[in-house]
Amino acid sequence: MITRFTKHIYIALLLCLLFDNSGWTGTQNNEELSRFQQANNSAECKGYKDSKQESAYKVATFDSGFGGFFTAKAIEKQALVLSQKGYGPFAITHYGDTQNLPYGEKTPEQIAQLTSAGVLTAFREGAKDVYIACNTASTQIDRVKKIIRTENPSYPNHVHSIIDVSVIEVMRIVGRKLKTQDTVVIAVLATPATVLSETYPNFFAKALNTAFKQGEFQKITQPRWLKTSGIIIDSYSYVNELALGPQKKVKIYQLAPANWVEIIENGASDHDKLANVKSDLRMLISQLKLPEPFDVVGEFCTHYPVFDAMIQNELKEMGMIASDAQFVMQGPLMGDLFVKQYLKKKPPKSETAIKTSPTLRVYLSGTNIEATEALVKKIFPDEETPSITRKEFVILP
Repeated sequence: MITRFTKHIYIALLLCLLFDNSGWTGTQNNEELSRFQQANNSAECKGYKDSKQESAYKVATFDSGFGGFFTAKAIEKQALVLSQKGYGPFAITHYGDTQNLPYGEKTPEQIAQLTSAGVLTAFREGAKDVYIACNTASTQIDRVKKIIRTENPSYPNHVHSIIDVSVIEVMRIVGRKLKTQDTVVIAVLATPATVLSETYPNFFAKALNTAFKQGEFQKITQPRWLKTSGIIIDSYSYVNELALGPQKKVKIYQLAPANWVEIIENGASDHDKLANVKSDLRMLISQLKLPEPFDVVGEFCTHYPVFDAMIQNELKEMGMIASDAQFVMQGPLMGDLFVKQYLKKKPPKSETAIKTSPTLRVYLSGTNIEATEALVKKIFPDEETPSITRKEFVILP
């Protein structure tokens, strides 16, 4: 016998299922949309979605904050393609350590500890692979692997650094350009910690099979945008040159605008964002000695795609990009890496497409939930905003 209560549950689950797979665009009748949204937020629907998460192949991204969400979205896009081919279902979770951002001004030891805590949180919650979608965190990948190995020796084999795929992509572009020009100029936009580590120049030298020598740093102390975190902050410019023979060479410029992560994470106005991008790029580039136009630009902090259009417009206005310059975005590179890593496991495949769409949720260690929700809605206005909740990350001894 079906009671009124069980009937209510059946209806709620049916509406939840329809909402989950409808691709609702917001153009339908408002009353009907409201009814679907209420069902989508019901306890029954939550239980249904949780059950989907439990049966799905779990993948995680980790970052100091929002930036890694771009990587999570790139993985979600690839997971949808895999689902249409009969793989999955997939559950993607982004872990953002917003309580401790920005990582860019922390010591290598602090970065390794905080990153390890976030990665272990993901593994303990069932993640099969964790993609470190943070360049600053990835500079300490060896330390991170050593820490997490103490909990499970297999964990390091399932942690993937954003730096590796980025170096491969930059070298692909550089190799092609060196065929037709003697000098190739690389610009890396990153956090102070990433720039100070010289990780990218070191990796470029290894990839080009040439000797590495320490580059030249210029420190610029400037007012801190987020006054509650301090009065001043240090940004950096950097230059290095890799000799490839009597004629060929690669010049590397690194720019580390220290305020940008906090500006993005704390809901700055568009006016503030544009003003800071323009002034910081001009300030940092002015410290370089007769800089040449950039052939390759790596936006190697996963927060920086928020500023991508502003960065490209300003560099173009300054005459700092070559006519055929290429900008390297890291999210799609990590999405491609996810596909390769997943298929290497030889997963089971259905004869038909998987109808369950990939799920995406966000856990933040800090309290900036509303600012993150607003940022997601602004950048992805036509997509459903994922669940964004606060979570305590693992505490390491």
